Amino acid sequence: MVIGGGHAAFNPEPLADFLDAVVLGDGEEAVLLVTSLVRAWKQAGCPGGRDGLLESLAATGSVYVPRFYDVTYLPDGRIGSVLPSRPGVPRSVRKHTLMDLDAWPYPKAPVVPVAETVHERFSVEIFRGCTRGCRFCQAGMITRPVRERSITTVGSMVAAGVAATGFAEVGLLSLSSADHSEINEIAVDLADCYEGTNTGLSLPSTRVDAFNVTLADELSRNGRRSGLTFAPEGGSERMRKVINKMVTEDDLIRTVTTAYSSGWRQVKLYFMCGLPTETDEDVLAVASLARRVIETGRAATGRKDIRCTVSIGGFVPKPHTPFQWAAQCAPDVVDARLKALGGALRADRAYGKSIGYRYHEGEPSLVEGLLSRGDRRVGGVILAAWRDGARFDGWSEYFSFARWAAACETALSDWPVDLAWYTTRERDYDEVLPWDHLDSGLDRDWLWQDWQSAIAADGAGEVEDCRWTPCYECGVCSAMGTDIQAGPTGERINPERLLPVLSVTGSVAPGQGR
Repeated sequence: MVIGGGHAAFNPEPLADFLDAVVLGDGEEAVLLVTSLVRAWKQAGCPGGRDGLLESLAATGSVYVPRFYDVTYLPDGRIGSVLPSRPGVPRSVRKHTLMDLDAWPYPKAPVVPVAETVHERFSVEIFRGCTRGCRFCQAGMITRPVRERSITTVGSMVAAGVAATGFAEVGLLSLSSADHSEINEIAVDLADCYEGTNTGLSLPSTRVDAFNVTLADELSRNGRRSGLTFAPEGGSERMRKVINKMVTEDDLIRTVTTAYSSGWRQVKLYFMCGLPTETDEDVLAVASLARRVIETGRAATGRKDIRCTVSIGGFVPKPHTPFQWAAQCAPDVVDARLKALGGALRADRAYGKSIGYRYHEGEPSLVEGLLSRGDRRVGGVILAAWRDGARFDGWSEYFSFARWAAACETALSDWPVDLAWYTTRERDYDEVLPWDHLDSGLDRDWLWQDWQSAIAADGAGEVEDCRWTPCYECGVCSAMGTDIQAGPTGERINPERLLPVLSVTGSVAPGQGR
């Protein structure tokens, strides 16, 4: 049995020919459901063979079995319908949502590699889901609602994990870790617990408007300063309104001032190119923003060794987001804007050498777009590319756009569609999308209205975080029978309860990872 999962499973149609079943959403309880059905099927003597097992999985309404759904197409290439092909199979499949993260404090004893890895740290997920409402972000949309781990569970997971692995760094992970209702208390208490050891804390990419002095101080208390990454996403204020990334340039400057003043010498800023309604000027605004960041850092520290790295990639529209109907920007347009931005960054003699520049070209993003929003016909493209030698295409030295373009021509020759049809074409509201029968809980009309808000009046229809405002009726809580679970709990991490574990971590020699 080949069973898929993860975020890409929310549109598994390009892989429908290669998968027996697909699980949408959280896997903790779903894997128990699947294994219990497999066990019962085996104990009953494997009735019906492989199809018998798949029928029992599909009947739950929580496991998607692609072969049990028939897809019809209209003369112009669009999907006509996606309907179950046998009795007992539901018309749509719903995602799994775990509502008690404290009951699943994993990993408890992860495998420690013998070789150094890129992410040389012990990772703890402190909450799941995000309701910030960034219109480009599939992860935030499909993982709703927000569910926090309690501060005490986070503390015990960190202590047990560090003792089991000996890692010298703990990553507090989520889609937006600084948004945890007790993130300051978590940082302070863990820094207290591990003061005097070589164990440090880190956060992943952090929202510009969520980073604060307390976090800066606690993340650097023991002298370890891992890199800080902030994601403004759009270079101009107008662009950030379009994507509902409600941070201003002044927010960014206040944040980097805090970081540089707290001892950091380098920050990384992440942006996207090719967003809906974007202009050349929106991308070039990244250069002036980066210059101001360097200027601010030098003023805050009185030093010249301030660095800022600009990382920018092509935008790929994702299913189950307001931008699922958007046209992807053509690669030549993306490349031209990235080249112009690089020139603008290098042209400034006062700041250019202090600004690093990393970018992803437009052609690989176009293939990502094909896989992101493709239907079952794209399976033939994948197979053709593989037969032509496509391997490890996520690495630029192995990627060949010409190979994928040729695979599209070969596999799609009998259909009125091509690579551009799947990527740079805008969709209408009435079009059946390949993933419409897969239920993430989001109301389709709500997504459409948010898409219209994005492209009208330069994104004037901004949407607040529903954790702190009245419900915006995205549909998730009512459709899935869930609700937002957030603190504060008022509890604190008690170092005395962790003393037996801390004595082990304290024995790790400085400079050693384990």
